[in-house]
Amino acid sequence: MKTKLLATLLLFSLLAGVLAVATTIRPVSAINENVTLSVNPPEVTKNWDDPDSFFDVFVTITNVTNLFGFDIRVSWDSSLITLESAEYNASLDALWGVGGWFVAKNETYGGGGGGGGGYMLVALSMSSVFTKDPGSQTLFPLHFKVIKHCNFVLTTPIHFDVAKLSDKGWQSIVHTTVDGLFHVTARRPDLELELYDPNPSKPFEYCKIFEVNVYATHICANLKDYDFKILYDSALLKFVDVDLWGELGDNLTGGASYELLAPGEIHVADTGGVPATGDKIFLFALTFHVEFNDIDITHIWRTLAHDDLIAHVSFEDAHLSFLEGDIDMIGIDMPVPLNVTIHLIRGDVDCNGKVDVFDLRTVAAYYDLSSPVKYDLTMDGTIDIFDLVVVATNFGYGGP
Repeated sequence: MKTKLLATLLLFSLLAGVLAVATTIRPVSAINENVTLSVNPPEVTKNWDDPDSFFDVFVTITNVTNLFGFDIRVSWDSSLITLESAEYNASLDALWGVGGWFVAKNETYGGGGGGGGGYMLVALSMSSVFTKDPGSQTLFPLHFKVIKHCNFVLTTPIHFDVAKLSDKGWQSIVHTTVDGLFHVTARRPDLELELYDPNPSKPFEYCKIFEVNVYATHICANLKDYDFKILYDSALLKFVDVDLWGELGDNLTGGASYELLAPGEIHVADTGGVPATGDKIFLFALTFHVEFNDIDITHIWRTLAHDDLIAHVSFEDAHLSFLEGDIDMIGIDMPVPLNVTIHLIRGDVDCNGKVDVFDLRTVAAYYDLSSPVKYDLTMDGTIDIFDLVVVATNFGYGGP
């Protein structure tokens, strides 16, 4: 009986102890929940003409309280940006204390970006010290240099190829990753008109034949087609043809063509071309003939008047097609018109490029008259001997 009583007392004693212990247990906050590994700032944009071609991003971790090692590898398009440095000493000192960490790997590598660039850092704690702040912590910064821009916006993710996080018990820490993104703005292409004189010994005057070369410049994408409308002064110039086709190569395949839409307007196109890229791409050459299509008083070299005229060649419309997309040049600063200074021939009153007996006869036919005033070369109100002398002193110019 005594033994049974002792057993009962012992059982009650044990139950009371369990209840007492149970009342002292408190819920323990979960650790390493919602851990996020991210690139900050999440997005970086650089202008193509920004003189400061460098930028920094930071690999950060948030909501972690038990981190004792990591293996992190990030990649990007190395044809667009290149890694200058990764300075991790200060950030790891802040994370694990000065001298309390060890780096097992610190190297660049061929990553998963379009250009194949990447960086790996493997580091671990050698003590029990860890940050007391579960907020955002920088693991390491990356210092980049921009090495490429193009005719279209270029973009590369700064991507986590590998992200392994270990707690003190060498268990994996569950986490999410958030990549970064880098953009560089587009460098718009330009167009250029260049005057070419195949016969420099002959002045730019009546009957002169010359060319205007057309170029596309600052092309780093793959130019394959173009479509232009070009204006010229039809009162002073006559369009002959497209003398040469350039680097796209469509003159061999029949993809290049031109047409005279109206006097003073040419349509030139090249479709389905072999893509070209370069700082200055020759597209085609226009051939012109200096030829006056009307006999106007301003076309005759006169004393006390200007002895030259200015002809213009310019773009009215321009469209460039690339493998990467299309660019309509309207609205962009077009090149200034090409100015061609045309010298008038003194005494060439019929504007045929030479001074001969027909010019003398034309002026003489109106001798002692005041009109037509265009034959009053001295502008004194009368067509007389002095006007004939203006012609005669240049007689034979431009002849055979």
